[in-house]
Amino acid sequence: VDALDTQRWFDAMTTLATYDRSSYGTGAYPEIDQARDWLKAEFQLLGMTVTTPTFSFGSGPTSVENVVAKLTGSTYPDELVIIGGHYDSRQTGSNPVNTPGAEDNATGCAGVLEAARVFAQFPPQRSMIFVCFAGEEQGLYGGYAYVQSLVDSAQLDNVKLAVIMDMIGYSGDTDLDVLLETSSTLSTVFTSFQTMAATYVPELRVITTTSWWGSDHVPFIEQNVPSLLTIENDYGSYPHYHKSTDLPANVTRAQEMGGGILKMNIAVLTDAAGFERPILRDGFEN
Repeated sequence: VDALDTQRWFDAMTTLATYDRSSYGTGAYPEIDQARDWLKAEFQLLGMTVTTPTFSFGSGPTSVENVVAKLTGSTYPDELVIIGGHYDSRQTGSNPVNTPGAEDNATGCAGVLEAARVFAQFPPQRSMIFVCFAGEEQGLYGGYAYVQSLVDSAQLDNVKLAVIMDMIGYSGDTDLDVLLETSSTLSTVFTSFQTMAATYVPELRVITTTSWWGSDHVPFIEQNVPSLLTIENDYGSYPHYHKSTDLPANVTRAQEMGGGILKMNIAVLTDAAGFERPILRDGFEN
């Protein structure tokens, strides 16, 4: 948890917000592709294996890519812990320009990258998959494509936990409240998040709901994979939602809110993935 750097996370969010990341991006090298390539390079700098699988949607069809980075586990490499968030953005309607999407969802995507930067320092026992989805704003297409790839490769049953981050940086007041969202069938996943929040970030107020919808946790829940969404509880009152004014400067209390959610998530993910603790020896023990 102490390895988390909230300024580094904020800087990554700011970088992502410089790109128009609409999945309907136009031109020979649309800005969502530029964001994809930036993310790929950042994961590669951490020594991770990175793929950018393509999927298509709509009547066009439109083709875009997820960004999938893997940190192979040292002890249980076939078991998977997934951390995800969409990197595409939008305005109301389908305008592919002026879509900075700082809060929705550069905050969550940057959170995926920050988690990768943390766990690259602490080799996990289970494999960790860091996924930045495209096509979320048009109907969770990237999430569905990725979950289908797990089905097709017979890996779905290997997923021990999937944590999705969407809109994690904004707080409209001094109450730092986070909403955890999953199905009633999977609601046992709430306990570890509540425990880790109380332990590592007690100023974070945790709210839970079994009314689930609207983000990339949905495809996992539909397959009964242990999974949930972490999202700020004030997301419904964010005044710049799906507007050209969704800029880093307008994501108020970002490092407090986003940092709190990330601390909770990283603590949970540490337990879920496990990591190799050093064996300390001295002359007496030997």
